[in-house]
Amino acid sequence: MKKKQVILKKEVLLFLGILSYFFPMGPIFLLLIDIALPVLGIIIVGFAFGKHFRNFDLGILSKMAFYLFAPIMTMQVVRTNPLDWLQLARLGIVFVILKILLACAILLANILPWLHIKDKKILLLLTLFTNCGYYGFPIVLLAFGEAGLAIAVQYVFFFNLMTATAGVYLASSKPLPFKDALKQVLRLPLLTAFFVGMLLQIIGNVFPFFNQFKGISLIYSMMEMLYKASIPFLLLALGVELSKVPIKLHLADSFKIAFYRLLYAPAIALVLFYFFPVLKGLVAQVVILETAMPTAFNAMFLARELDGDYEKAASSVLVTTFFSVLSIPVFLYLLQLFQF
Repeated sequence: MKKKQVILKKEVLLFLGILSYFFPMGPIFLLLIDIALPVLGIIIVGFAFGKHFRNFDLGILSKMAFYLFAPIMTMQVVRTNPLDWLQLARLGIVFVILKILLACAILLANILPWLHIKDKKILLLLTLFTNCGYYGFPIVLLAFGEAGLAIAVQYVFFFNLMTATAGVYLASSKPLPFKDALKQVLRLPLLTAFFVGMLLQIIGNVFPFFNQFKGISLIYSMMEMLYKASIPFLLLALGVELSKVPIKLHLADSFKIAFYRLLYAPAIALVLFYFFPVLKGLVAQVVILETAMPTAFNAMFLARELDGDYEKAASSVLVTTFFSVLSIPVFLYLLQLFQF
């Protein structure tokens, strides 16, 4: 009996091996194991930590992530990777065009009864705004390395500008004056970190001896250490925040949002860049992958602060984050298949 079981197991393994060779789920499964699951594992640890210590004030973790680790990562990546100004300008133009096209495509699909969401502002907020920082940075780093992360940081620069302008408008129950919207822009630490990193890079290039000063080299060493700790910390903070999401889930609308966010939007970006290669190579791959990320936490925070539909936003963040573990490897495989 045991001998038959061993033979049966060998036949099953052989069948799965042949299947993985001819069917794309093989490489997709490997991408899931190598990239998506390690990221999800750290998020789950943070989620469990937040649930276990829910009676304690864990808000300090979010503040450290928002005001310390994410800005340090941005500053360090921008400082140490030479900026291609032409590429940055092209990335900004493509970013705006892509978001406008996605908004039009989402509103068009929203006409269909099985995809319809009544509140168009919350629909656009939860589908156009992706978690391309806390969640996107680790995925891009694992998938494309430091070069991909440098492009992702540039992408997030434009994303933060959109968050503080269009995001504030879509999240608020009432129109926000321009002056208040400008204050939201200036309060974003990632924008400041981007400009400081750019300034430090320029100073280091113009005055090479600047980086040799003992105090400066000490600061840069501290930044490097914080940068290396930033990825796991950001994922842990994301898990802790997910643990505080209200239990009441708007599942019907959240699954619709998940379709728009995880499948529909990145598929449009994939097709667009394939037939209109305005961006090529690694830049195109990073932008498409960032488009495949789950709903941004900023969307949830903005909805809460500006009296928007916080419960629906929180529910969508939770659902899209966990389903993205299955969808992101698919798009990583497609990026390899189409060879941008």
